[in-house]
Amino acid sequence: RRARTLGLFGRNEIRDLGIGLGIIMLILLSSSWRFLIRDPVLMIGALFIYGFAFILHELAHKFMAQRLGYWAEFKINQQGLMLTLLSLISPFKIIAPGAVMVGNIASWDHYGKVSIAGPATNIGLGVLFFMIALMTGNQKLNTLALVGMSINSSLALFNLLPFGLFDGAKIIKWNRYVWGAAVLA
Repeated sequence: RRARTLGLFGRNEIRDLGIGLGIIMLILLSSSWRFLIRDPVLMIGALFIYGFAFILHELAHKFMAQRLGYWAEFKINQQGLMLTLLSLISPFKIIAPGAVMVGNIASWDHYGKVSIAGPATNIGLGVLFFMIALMTGNQKLNTLALVGMSINSSLALFNLLPFGLFDGAKIIKWNRYVWGAAVLA
């Protein structure tokens, strides 16, 4: 049986994604505002890359779950949102405004596939940005490509941490070789 939300967004999901996106943009700005003054074009480009990395990561989880036949929806998490907001004034940045909730996953195989989808998306984007950096002669585009590679590889690696509620804990429980390959990538 297919999920009723296949290809669609829940009633509050776009709002929640927008809130999550806005909050993570504030985190980046709070730690990098000097770059905005120094080079606004580069900073705005980095903000777009950062935002797309977050959104595509979450949508990858959602669409993989839906592909496997489950209901899936991004929802704001109140505790994660508060931690994220508190990190605005902290030197340590925590980015956890919400997550994709998936209904009644039936097997660890499906759990693993849904969990690896987000980091795999960021790994793929990191490789794409790396290739752009190798091919371009334009200094600003090269810098943005390296920023894109750094943001996506950092997001993938952070999510692959093998403990707690991180994707890595679910992936390693499902298949430690897939987890190892993702960490190496």
